[in-house]
Parts: sequence; structure tokens; C-alpha cells
Amino acid sequence: MNLLEEKILVASRVVLLMDENGSTVDSLKNLAQELQVDQINLYDVHGEILVSNIEAYVGWTVYEGHPAKTFMDSSLETFIENIRPDSESGEPYLFGYMRKDEETFVQIGVLDENVNYFTNRFEYQRLVEDIVDGQELEQALFIDPHHKVVASSKTAHLNLIFTEPTLLRDLEERAIIMGDRTYEALEGFHVMTPVFFEGSYEGTLILIWPENMVAVEVKNVVLRGMLEFGIILSIVSGILYYAFKKNKSNVKIAYYDDLTGLPNKTYLEEYLEKEMLHEDTKKKAVLLLNCTNFKTLNMTYGYKYGDRILKEIAKKVKGVLGKEMMFFRFNADRFVVVLKEYQNKNQLTRLANELVTIFRHPLNGGTKHEYMEVQVAILEINATHDSSDKILQDASLALSHLKQPQKHQVISYETFMQEEMHRKEQIEETLRKVISGEDGLSFALHFQPLWDLKAQRVSGFEALARLKVPTIGPVPPMEFIALAESNLMIYELGLVILRQACAFLHEVPKEQRSGIKIAVNISLIQLLRDEFAEDVRSILREQGISGSNLEFEITESMLEENFTLLNERLMHLKKLGICIALDDFGTGFSSFARLRALNIDTVKIDKYFVDRISETEEEELITADVISMAHKINLTVVAEGVEEERQMTYLSKYHCDIIQGYYISKPLEKDMALVFLEKDETWHDKKAVES
Repeated sequence: MNLLEEKILVASRVVLLMDENGSTVDSLKNLAQELQVDQINLYDVHGEILVSNIEAYVGWTVYEGHPAKTFMDSSLETFIENIRPDSESGEPYLFGYMRKDEETFVQIGVLDENVNYFTNRFEYQRLVEDIVDGQELEQALFIDPHHKVVASSKTAHLNLIFTEPTLLRDLEERAIIMGDRTYEALEGFHVMTPVFFEGSYEGTLILIWPENMVAVEVKNVVLRGMLEFGIILSIVSGILYYAFKKNKSNVKIAYYDDLTGLPNKTYLEEYLEKEMLHEDTKKKAVLLLNCTNFKTLNMTYGYKYGDRILKEIAKKVKGVLGKEMMFFRFNADRFVVVLKEYQNKNQLTRLANELVTIFRHPLNGGTKHEYMEVQVAILEINATHDSSDKILQDASLALSHLKQPQKHQVISYETFMQEEMHRKEQIEETLRKVISGEDGLSFALHFQPLWDLKAQRVSGFEALARLKVPTIGPVPPMEFIALAESNLMIYELGLVILRQACAFLHEVPKEQRSGIKIAVNISLIQLLRDEFAEDVRSILREQGISGSNLEFEITESMLEENFTLLNERLMHLKKLGICIALDDFGTGFSSFARLRALNIDTVKIDKYFVDRISETEEEELITADVISMAHKINLTVVAEGVEEERQMTYLSKYHCDIIQGYYISKPLEKDMALVFLEKDETWHDKKAVES
């Protein structure tokens, strides 16, 4: 370190001398490379960086408490700091300072990772100089494993990288070689010896004598030099061992959890990587333990209470594990057990059940006893697990398949979980391309006709989203809509649906368009977005469509919370001329009293009530009552899922306004829907086309 500090001060003097001719960013970059330092900053009297080899630092100014400010205000001519993080990049540096005059000083920085490089290099240089001192050697040099001269008695050869094939071959043999040699600029009687430290190859020492030296004398010199080199390496070994003992606490901080004393995530990852390198036949497995209600305990009783609970968990789990098992704290509320050898999967399941069993009794948090809800995922490590990250990823994936968390659940990883995740990723990727406009083929709308029973004609269509992923095929709407909602894409996808619905309307002949409505399902997220009404207005204007041609369908469940706010948002949409329909009516919480206050125009009777028409005597049905009461509060009634003539006859008898279902038509692609609209002027014409 003294040598390194001298290096920094010498570099500072060189920079100050060079600055007399005026420094630039490029000149400092070149100088930093030549001096082998990482930062050079020239400050003015106000502590502002005037020039730096790092352009982004130019203009930076010191502040109170910063070491550069402390030096600037002191009377010191030079100063070397301890290693600390750089104020801007956060990377650890060793910084030194030297004052030029009352108006200028220089700051030199060496990255911590390069400190060892410098110190090792200076150490080897000193060793080489010691060997040459007093000897009749022509030259001594030390070459690292990359064929670079890191120490030499002749400075001209420092940092030289040898490429001469014969020399490279001799170096790769890593054996003692003696004799006359000519390697590039190296001529004379050579002695080459590889240097190992604790079994690791450090490089090759080369001693060169003039060719007329007697071989015996050379051997004696070699022995003496090797002895000196060995003694010094022994001293260095002692220093390194002392440094290791002194920094043992730092190792503990890096690899052990301070709270529980368990090996931490870093240790776990390195341990798994090491185990995967062992090519043995022993079965290995991982158990991932998840404390599902730990965050709730923290929020309820405080973090100190949570810390005591974690210590109790560590103590209890260690009590049931065998000596051949390793136990780690993975993160705040997850732990990992690694088994290096087990008999079969039943053994893993028994251990997992034993782990959850210990949590059937309350844990002692000091002030209160509390139950911990625990889940355990079992993962058998196999050839597909090529990294620690893959192992932990699959174990976490297994946990995510516990759809309805309950106390003390155990689940094993299965390959289908990975396939499901891959399927979700493909669907998500396709949806993102659809939303961005990159993919115009995978997503489309189908249109199911709405039949006006009184007028006996098509009154509109419901737009139904369809997705076909190239590598999967058709994806059910429930699946991709749920993924869009969970991945926060539903709003943008809803706008795509609305644009396509309006584009379909635009293709309807003008003479028919006024009597046609397109029903589009909208989500809670869309209604809650402040900009939704304005986005709808923009799309209508962009497509040249009137709001009276649109109907937005909402579900009862959306209104369970924020009723007042959502009802207000519905009014904004109605002001655009858009009709509002309440979908799946009769299965939720809504009463007719609530319907009066709700800004809607239509109710869609759930398919459950339509199916009952085919299964129940007419006098026992309440469907007619629902229709009658809806009409009393001036709502249009649509019956969903009509599949039989009996159902249509009943609904017509009790004055249902509109029906929808396979009895009329299945959902149609855009072109077929336009044909249906064109030819189905009457019910009979429709039946003729259908047959």
C-alpha cells in the first residue's frame, strides 16, 4: 500500500507538471492510461473540477463534508484517503491529492479492483530487483499467465506481451528450463522456472546471464534466487493468512444473515452452483419454505416482533433437519432447505409435511404468540437445472401454483408448470405486439347478432374478442383477458377492441347504420381511468362513428365498490350518446331499487334464467317477472344464451326486447357478419341463409 500511495503521489506530480501546458479531457485520458490510474481531476480555487479524464465529472463542485473539500480547506500539500465509494458512481476508489498552488490541486483515483493489481505488480518488481541486486545477471523478469511482463530489471520490457512461438511453448510447459536461448530481444543463458502459490500457477520467472557465464555459477545463482523468492512468498503467505483472519467478520457479513445466523442468498447461490459441478449419482433436491402471513405480522405488530418470529422459525426448522441438509434464509419471508442425497420423492414429501407440522403450534414473538401460515414447494434437481437461478426460479414457480393459499400447503414442481409459464409468456408477447400494432393478424373481433323480437330484424352485434397465438393456436377469451388484466394491458387492449368495433361499424352501409348498435365489454380498469371518456371521444371522431351506434357492457361485480364514482363515469359516457348495458343481470347484488339510480339503458338477463325456461314449468319461472320489472323502470331487456325455439317463444310472449344466442347465430367473423346483416332483413330470410 505504501508503494501504491507513492505511485499516486508520483502520478499527481506528473499531472501537475503536464498541466503547465494546459490540460484537456483527451490529454488527461491519455495520461491516465499511461500512468495506469482510473481518475484524474483538476480542481480550481472554488473546488470545481475544471478538467477530468471522465467528461461527465467536469463542472462538479465539492461540498461540505466531502474529503476533497476537507483537503482544499486544509494546509496539507498532499493527502491519501482510505478506500471509499466515489461520490458520483458509487464505485470504491483509493483517492490521493496534491496541491499545485493556492488555486489548483489535483485528485488521483485508483479503483479498488485495481489496487491488488498495482500492489502485486510492485511486489513482483521489488522481488525481481532484489534478485538482480549484486548479481552478474544480464536481466531478470517475471511473466504472468497471460504472457505479459509484470516485472523486469529493464523497464523497457515492462508490460510487454510476448508472442514469439518458441517462448510461448516453453512457458506453457511450466517446467524448469536451462540453456542458451534467443527469444525476440532476450539473448543469453536462460533459466526459466514456473512459480506456484498454494497450487495455483502465478507465472514464470526468467533469469538471463551473459552467454560466457559458467553453467555451475548460474545454477548457484538460481538456487540463491529461488530461495530468496520462496522466503518472500512465504512471508506474503503469512501476511495473507493474517489478513484473512482479520477480515473473517467481513466474510460472515457477506455470506450469513445477521438476524438468524443462517447462510444467506449469496451463500445459497454459490453453494448450488458448486453442487451442480459435482458429477455424482446422488439425488439432490430443494425445499422452498414460504411464510405467507409474515408481512401481515410485521405490519400488525412491528418489525422487531417480526425479527423475533424469524429467529424462532430458524430455530424450529433447524431442529428437524438432518446434518446432511443445508438451511438458508432466501429472503425476508422465504427459507430454503437443500438435500444433497435422498431416497425418493416420498422422503421429500414427508420432510415437507414435517416442516409445516412444526408451525401448527404458535410461535413465541416475545409479547404475543402467533401462528405462522406456511407453504412448501418441493423441487427435485435434474439435468435441466443448469444454474442456481433456474433452480430457485422453478421452486418459486411451484409456489405460485398454490392458487388459493391456505395453511400448511405442500406442492411439488412439475414440468407442466414451466409449460404453463411459457404459454403465458407467449400469450403476453402476442398481446403486446397486438397493442403496439406490430401484429395485425393474431387478434380479431367476432360479432354475435342481437335480434329484435318485435321488429324481427337484427338490431346490432356484440363484439367478442378472439386471439390466435401462432405457436399455440386459439386462446380462450377468459384466459387472455385475465392475463391482460394482471399484466396491466387491459386498458390498451380495450382501446384496440373499440377501434376494431368502430371500424366494423364503418363498413355497415349508411342506410342501415343508424339502427345498428355494437355492444363492447369494458373493464373496471377502463372505467376508473380518468382519460377513458376522452379516449372514446377521440376514437369515435377518428373513425367517423356516432356514439349512438355503441353500447358498453359492464358487469354487476364492477359496482360493488366505488358505486358513486363509477356511476358518474357512466354518465360521462352517456353524454357521448353511448348506451350502457348491465351484463349477467340476476346473478349479482343489484336490486331494482339500485337499478333506478344506475346510469344504464339495458339489462342483459343471465343465461341461467334462459336455460330454466327449457327445464321448468312456465308458472314457476320468474324470468317474465324480471322482464316486466325492468320495463317498469324503462330499461331495455336482452336475453343471453337463447338456443331453443321454446326459449324464444317464451321470451317473445313476455315481451323481451332482444335475444342473443346460437338459435339466432353463433359469433361471426367480420365479413360473415356483414353478409348476415345484408341478407337477414326478415326472420325467414335469416333461416334460409342459415340452412
